[in-house]
Amino acid sequence: MNDLSKTLARRIQEARLRLGWSQGKLAEALSFPTHQVMSAIEKGSREVKAWELAKLAKALCVPVSELLCTEEPAPRPVVVWRGVPTEARKTLEARFLQKCEEYALLEQLCDTHPPAKLPRYQGCLSTMTYADAEALAVQAAKILELGAHPAESLVGVLENDCGVKIWFEDLKKDGSAASTLSEQSFGLCGVHQNGRAE
Repeated sequence: MNDLSKTLARRIQEARLRLGWSQGKLAEALSFPTHQVMSAIEKGSREVKAWELAKLAKALCVPVSELLCTEEPAPRPVVVWRGVPTEARKTLEARFLQKCEEYALLEQLCDTHPPAKLPRYQGCLSTMTYADAEALAVQAAKILELGAHPAESLVGVLENDCGVKIWFEDLKKDGSAASTLSEQSFGLCGVHQNGRAE
């Protein structure tokens, strides 16, 4: 087994475990006849065809380049939820991060990099009072120049002036409002449940 086969086998296993999937579940998602096929791939004893590699990357919510990368990947960003999903959390997070990365790549290819000017809160969130939160909101509204109707202008200002990516996705009844921040690749991204800004 050569180094690329070892790397590919390890990356596939890492991505599968990150989703919390068994070999059987991944094999089923790929329409492989048995989980033994996945076992052989993860041991590096079975060659992966190009079309299988593309299907693996799609099922695991990672780019093909990540599965083939010989260098250790950067730590994955943390996803923060307003309402944490009870089912398929890891899969939802992987898909969310994949969309963030794709959006960032699109911006790079289009040479679009809006300036980030989001205010940063330096205090301790665990001791924040409602009065502190209200004062912070007023300060942020001034910094971001949200005007007299902040709720109406917030999404536009965040997307156009601050480089925050926001989209809406139906998360069914499980989970709401995910966000993440990454210096390496895609800035701040957010998704809201059922098309409602929460």
